[in-house]
Amino acid sequence: MTPRRPPNRLPKRRSRPYPTSRSRIRWSDRCPSSDFNSKKVYLIGDGKSGVLPLTGETMTLFDVIAAAGGLAPTSDKKHLIVIRGNKKFVVNYQEELLKPGGISDRFIVQPGDRIIVPRPLYKVTILGGVNKAGDLDWDESMTLLRAIAQAGSFNDNARKDRIKIIRKSVDTKSAAQGKREQTISVNVDKIFQGKVQDISLRPGDTIYVTEW
Repeated sequence: MTPRRPPNRLPKRRSRPYPTSRSRIRWSDRCPSSDFNSKKVYLIGDGKSGVLPLTGETMTLFDVIAAAGGLAPTSDKKHLIVIRGNKKFVVNYQEELLKPGGISDRFIVQPGDRIIVPRPLYKVTILGGVNKAGDLDWDESMTLLRAIAQAGSFNDNARKDRIKIIRKSVDTKSAAQGKREQTISVNVDKIFQGKVQDISLRPGDTIYVTEW
């Protein structure tokens, strides 16, 4: 029995055209909406950390921050950092809030962006009769005694009964009268004795320890 010879031609298959440079690829072809909705951005920083899904095809930085519940009062709104691959963008969020409603004028986020919300570095200054005079980093728990301890405590010439805290006035009435600063006199010996409470410091306070 003579074996059957294979056909000279293979059966035709229906070819599928590949898109050319002139072909128009729709957004839904490149990234279906279900896949887009799975895209996320990452929020890191002052009181606002987590992963946020992008719920629209175009979302601005304002949209993302609003979806996260806004920024904390202590956040540095002028220096938000957006990391995108090997690029870094510094965005003034306060200016973003004041821009007109057009999306083209706002910062557009992209999937995978890392948005860092920093906290400003507030300082207090301590001068005079301490071992390490200079600027100190401020936080909410900073008090007069803590500041003195961080400055290396009193030196031998310090007058613990004559300490002044110079504070910028936040009272609008005082500011209107030209009183832009107020001076608080403190006797630290009385704090040590428990007769008066330790004093909470504010950003920008200047502490002067009088010397003999």
